[in-house]
Amino acid sequence: MAEQTPGIAVSYVRHQGTTETRKFEPLPSDHDLVGTSCFGCGKDFKPGDVTTMVAVGPGDDLEQRKKAQRGFYNSVALVIHWACATGTDA
Repeated sequence: MAEQTPGIAVSYVRHQGTTETRKFEPLPSDHDLVGTSCFGCGKDFKPGDVTTMVAVGPGDDLEQRKKAQRGFYNSVALVIHWACATGTDA
C-alpha cells in the first residue's frame, strides 16, 4: 500500500537488482493512489492509470547498502505512471 503524503505517492518494496520494470494493472477507482501525484509528470493518478515503481535505492542504511551490493534489499520506491517510466503508452 502506498504511504499518502500530500502531493506524493511513495511505497516500499523488496528490490532485487534487476532492470526489468514491473507493470501494474490499471488502478481501480478506490485505490489509495488515486488523487496522489506522479513523481514523473506531477499529474494526479486517476482510475484506469497504469503504474510502475522506481526504486530509489538503499539510502544511508549501511546494512541495506551491503545487501544492495549483493543485489537484494529493501527500498523506498516512487510510484509513477507507466508512460513516465518507459516512454510508452499502457
